[in-house]
Amino acid sequence: MDRENFIQDIVTELMNRLKRDSNRVCVIGDLPEDNYSNQGIEFVTSASYSSDDDMILVTTMSPTMLANLANGMAKTREEEIILDRLLNGKKVFILEDAYEYQRYRRVAYKALFHLYQEYEMKLRNFGIQVIQDPVEIYKENVYYSKRQYQQFTDQTYKNGNDELNTIIGKVDWRKKHLLLEKDFMNSRLDRNRVVLITEDCIITPMARDYIREHQIHIERG
Repeated sequence: MDRENFIQDIVTELMNRLKRDSNRVCVIGDLPEDNYSNQGIEFVTSASYSSDDDMILVTTMSPTMLANLANGMAKTREEEIILDRLLNGKKVFILEDAYEYQRYRRVAYKALFHLYQEYEMKLRNFGIQVIQDPVEIYKENVYYSKRQYQQFTDQTYKNGNDELNTIIGKVDWRKKHLLLEKDFMNSRLDRNRVVLITEDCIITPMARDYIREHQIHIERG
């Protein structure tokens, strides 16, 4: 990479970063009462949703919305946003007390309540992640923690298969001293890939966003 292109790439990333420094979160449901502006989080409604920049946080999910999404259907603007994001392999976050069907635990017929529990599990399998606090969205390892990764690899080898390279897939970038967002975009790395880098490799903020968004695991060494 020549010096001029290198500088241009850095400037481009900085400009893009400045555009989304506010960490916008599109809220499906009631806006959180607590103020998270001091942590750089700006809550917006679905009317202001930007598919390129915003994270999705569901604070209220009705039984109807749950049933629709679990069956791959969208009948409202909010459901369309959630479904589109999941179809594009992106995470959607939901507060642990957002599911309204839970209110009927003691009065609903058991079979019906279990059906909605199955719907909830489906959404988890589709990519919806349960969190306790909105700020968890921006924790660096919220998508794929080291513990989860280790459990996966342990299970892989326990089964007697060398599936790590085929299921996750390793990419050796240990010759790179700087990782930019465009490195990942140009390589079109899919979900759950492992990228090997050196201990002193610098990852730009935009690249970190891409890593988090696409559940890519970074392995230094």
